[in-house]
Amino acid sequence: GRWGVGKFVFPRSSRVNTILCASIRASDSEKLVIGQTVLKTHTVGEGVYMPDGFFGERADNGLTLPVTDENSFEHLCRVFNLDRETEPGLSIVIPWHDPEIDAESLLAATVIGYFYPILAGRLSVAIETPDGETLLDSSTIADVAKGLDIPYAAELAEQCRLASFACATDERIETQLPDQKLSVKWHDAMLSDEQKQEIGSKLDKSEIVGVKIPLVVSKKDGEKRDSHFEVFLVRDPANSSGRPVFVREGIIISDVQSQKTRGIRSLVVIEDGPLATLLGDAENPSHTRWENGSNFKDKYKYGKSYINFVTKATSHLIASLTEVEQEADQNLLSDFFFIPEDEVPKKEGSGSKRKRGKKPGKPKPPPIPRKPPRYTITKHEGGFQIAGKADIDPPDQIEVKIAYDVRRGSALKKYETADFQLGKKGISVKDKKGITVVSEESNKLLIKIDEPNFKCSVAGFDTERDLYIDARAKEAANDDQEN
Repeated sequence: GRWGVGKFVFPRSSRVNTILCASIRASDSEKLVIGQTVLKTHTVGEGVYMPDGFFGERADNGLTLPVTDENSFEHLCRVFNLDRETEPGLSIVIPWHDPEIDAESLLAATVIGYFYPILAGRLSVAIETPDGETLLDSSTIADVAKGLDIPYAAELAEQCRLASFACATDERIETQLPDQKLSVKWHDAMLSDEQKQEIGSKLDKSEIVGVKIPLVVSKKDGEKRDSHFEVFLVRDPANSSGRPVFVREGIIISDVQSQKTRGIRSLVVIEDGPLATLLGDAENPSHTRWENGSNFKDKYKYGKSYINFVTKATSHLIASLTEVEQEADQNLLSDFFFIPEDEVPKKEGSGSKRKRGKKPGKPKPPPIPRKPPRYTITKHEGGFQIAGKADIDPPDQIEVKIAYDVRRGSALKKYETADFQLGKKGISVKDKKGITVVSEESNKLLIKIDEPNFKCSVAGFDTERDLYIDARAKEAANDDQEN
């Protein structure tokens, strides 16, 4: 990958951080063996050893090269039941693997992370166990997704249906170029009224719509290249989250902060080179979101506006459809609901004089019902608990700032690291359900909400002191709102 993080995946899957590799080179069919273990810095006798240990042959320049002894290759294959004999490729052995890695979890992870390249026919995965083999390819992945024993299996199956359409047809409605004078911005003329009506009509019929959006990627060195991305939409009342799914060159970018379009399922696909390269440069090491990082900063003209444009494309498309809705016909139901002419109240001054007397009082407006809280905060065993409700749509994230309460002044301004620090000395997030901890440092906690009926608690504070807690909801569009 761009950050080199992928090479840590296999050692991390082993409880002894060890991998062994057997490879047959395609160019000359030579058989190679190499291995690695990653420990802590350690001492044996009087010697201090670095964390990385290798199985291989040490070259004169100090590098560890693969063992080319064919007996070693055959011994490794025999001990670990590897089928590789003459076929070029790489086999990786992970001894004493993490117990959470089983056939079901591998199937779920593969479908969730790679459904798009599999449906596009660019990838097939076979997962084999002593009980049998499951093949994931473009013809089987939809059925496998439906049969997964995970809470969001139905959601995943619908994503596969949308991706299947994107991979199987070239039918697209192409927009005009966005406004790119000072930054990349959506404008009303990108879609004609006819195109808007066509998209709206298809959505009303629950048909899938593909939209191609062209743009020009401009670098700071003056280079400009035409590019595009595609958005696929379908109406789905069951899709309560309204979150678009983003795919960059087959990689699912899972944590993009985008605006919601409730009732619309959408897939945003970026496959064309210039824009895909730009967004790849903006990805964090785990390839889960786009940000203005070191690989991206100062490389593109108005670079951040490209990210905003792509992430908000679905909401812009849906918002543009309302502009062509026909005006309400005031006489449409006049034959059914009407007032006889002689009963129409006359305006003041048009008929008899208005009777003198007490002016009628203005009717009081009905009270505005108060919205129920989207989450609650309660005391809980040396700290506090944050919890949601199954029947209330939660925010995307909750940011919590904590301090010991004070008699005067701002508790948060008077917080000191000597008071406490999250994640240290027993103060930590516990009893997590339906949340992901994004960050916890000093007195600030940021959690991502994964399901409505979520909860978590933070404990370990001084029970002799009162806590001051400032919790704020954070939506995908970064519009904060208080609880």
